[in-house]
Amino acid sequence: NKMKKPFYMKIIGRVSLFALVTSCTTSDHLANYPLLDQNEFSMSNRSVGPNGLSSTAVRSGLKALKGSHFQLASSQFSKATRADPQSSYTHFLNGFAYHLLGNAGEADKYDFAEVGYKLALDLDAGNTLAAENLAKLYYSLRNYPQAQDQFANGLLSNTEDMDLLMGYAAASYLAQDVDAAMVAIKIAESLK
Repeated sequence: NKMKKPFYMKIIGRVSLFALVTSCTTSDHLANYPLLDQNEFSMSNRSVGPNGLSSTAVRSGLKALKGSHFQLASSQFSKATRADPQSSYTHFLNGFAYHLLGNAGEADKYDFAEVGYKLALDLDAGNTLAAENLAKLYYSLRNYPQAQDQFANGLLSNTEDMDLLMGYAAASYLAQDVDAAMVAIKIAESLK
């Protein structure tokens, strides 16, 4: 019986692949991270910024995430964000670490997660990871109309992503927008 990885491990894989694809780091420190299909990424090179994923703080934060040391990860991503405030990617990672801290019981961190994701999207509207995770945050907080909006935002950059389509369908249904939910389900069915 194969154990399911925590959802944050998928993000680490996406982060690692993005670093590899954009040549912002060497691949040696990525060896222990799972890599996903390149099509999982829609962020542009400008998301990374001048210090990008090659910064020690980002590498340390990713390592901390992998070890489930969310407070340390948050500290490292905050440091990376201060060093490169125009990087959508570091704001996303910072928001993501706060999101995980919220999930671990520090509910006051959800507000910081929301801010990080929104800043990431302000800097790069095509940052699908930020849109998807902001949608998941809103969904978990039962704010279904905003979750629906953010799943739709993610779908603008990645129209065939099944997770985004199903998230959009569920959020739409719970926001009492049954027509939108049915459209998303029909699109998902056509992609199978």
